[in-house]
Amino acid sequence: MLYFILFCTFVLGNICGSIFLKKISYDTKMSIFTFFHPFLRNIDIYTKSMTFRNLFLYNLFILLSMIFLGLFNLGYIFIPIIITFIGASVGFRVGFLVSYFKLKGLWIALVGIYPQYLFFIISFLGIGSLSMSLSQNPFKSLNNTRITKNIFTNREYSLLFCFFLIFSFLGIITEISCSPILKLILKDMIL
Repeated sequence: MLYFILFCTFVLGNICGSIFLKKISYDTKMSIFTFFHPFLRNIDIYTKSMTFRNLFLYNLFILLSMIFLGLFNLGYIFIPIIITFIGASVGFRVGFLVSYFKLKGLWIALVGIYPQYLFFIISFLGIGSLSMSLSQNPFKSLNNTRITKNIFTNREYSLLFCFFLIFSFLGIITEISCSPILKLILKDMIL
C-alpha cells in the first residue's frame, strides 16, 4: 500500500513539474534545466568520474534522508513530499525537452533521462516505502519498557536497503553511460 501511495505522489510530481514548465519564462526554464543536469553548466570539462561522484552523493543524500526521516513519525509526511519533488524534477526535464524539441526531445528523454530513472524510481520508492513503514511503527514504546516489534526485523530492513541501493547504483552506471550521448545531442541544441 505504501509503495502505491509513493508511486501516486511521484506521478503527481510529474504532472506538477510539467504544469510548472508552462508557467515560467524561457530563461528560468533554462536555469532550472541546467540545475537538474549539472554537467550542462560545464559541458566542456565534463568527466565520467565527476558525474559518478556527483550522482552518487546526490542519490546517497536522498536515500539517507529518507531513512533518517523513517526514524521519526514525521517521516510519514516528509517522505511523500521528497518523492513528489523527485517526480516534479523528472516531469520538468522531460516536459522541457518535449515542448522545445518536439519529437527529437522525446527521443532525447527516452535515451538520456528515462533509462536511469527506471532504476532510480524503483530505489527511491522502495527506500521510501521501507522508511514510511518504519516511521509508521515507532520502535520505542513510551508506555512499555520493552521494544515493540516492527513489521520487518533489522536484518530484513538492511537487506532490502542494500537491494534498493544496488538499484540506485545501477541507475548511476546507466546515467554515466547515457550522459555522453545526451551531452553530444544537447551541446549544439541548448548551449
